[in-house]
Amino acid sequence: MKNQRITTLSDGSPDPNADFDCVAESIAAGLQYYLGKNFSGGVLKEIAYGRDYQGGTAARAYVQYCTQQGVHLYPIDGSLPDLLTLAHGHIRAGHPVVFTEVDPYVDTSLPQWEGATHVCVWYSEAPGSLTSMDPFIADSIQHTDSGWQQVLAENEIWIMERIQENKPMAISLSTPTVGTYFKQGGTGQWVCIQNGQTIGGAILNYYRMLGGAGLCGLTILGLPTSNEIRLNVKDHPEIVEQEMERGKVRYDPSHVVDDPPGAGTVYLCHQTAAAVVDQTELHQAQTQVIDLQHKLAQIEALAK
Repeated sequence: MKNQRITTLSDGSPDPNADFDCVAESIAAGLQYYLGKNFSGGVLKEIAYGRDYQGGTAARAYVQYCTQQGVHLYPIDGSLPDLLTLAHGHIRAGHPVVFTEVDPYVDTSLPQWEGATHVCVWYSEAPGSLTSMDPFIADSIQHTDSGWQQVLAENEIWIMERIQENKPMAISLSTPTVGTYFKQGGTGQWVCIQNGQTIGGAILNYYRMLGGAGLCGLTILGLPTSNEIRLNVKDHPEIVEQEMERGKVRYDPSHVVDDPPGAGTVYLCHQTAAAVVDQTELHQAQTQVIDLQHKLAQIEALAK
């Protein structure tokens, strides 16, 4: 249990920003869990924002420092039920999960505290419930999943994982280049800047981690060319597909339509022989167009 209200700076003096160091102290707890040595939220705040800074801080400001310590700190956006499900899975895998809640220690009905939030870190789970380390009281808090849904303030959680060779990575909107193609949409969705199509929910989580190399789904699947398309599968209205530039993905948590070996709730759609032929013909047509364009350019050059 970490206590943000007695956190210190690098010289051992009390941090004057202690009352607002919940983000830094929660992340310090995760680092301490992984590395087995003491970390101070005040020192993290000092590194990210400067010794004299006072005010709230954001998790993204600590990403670089965590990376230097060998820990990958990254966000996942989505609906609250989806995020809680993901939190259970990450905690079972030994990954602390940092989250934001409505501040329980101030009267948010007062103008000066309107919209105030507090950050803690989940570290333990059981079926239907999660337990957090609350750095403001240096104690644990347990709620049912439905109870957490009542107090969560953002549709985003931050995962802390050890960086290991060949460990799958996840891209976010802060990943270099990704922000060129996507922007934040409502309810945790990503909106394609080029065509306005959206990716969200389980398909977005799949897209963000696909392949664990390069820019994951952006590299392998390209941009979305449709929004989610609901399939007419009897008794399974949850099944949807989405077209991408380089393939099609399906959300099918019960594997009703297909059951690829080792697949999770989202998987790449099976490509039929006809589709392969269509792709081959398309590639040939594109090659012919390029050849014609080159010949036209040569003719125009000679005409000049």
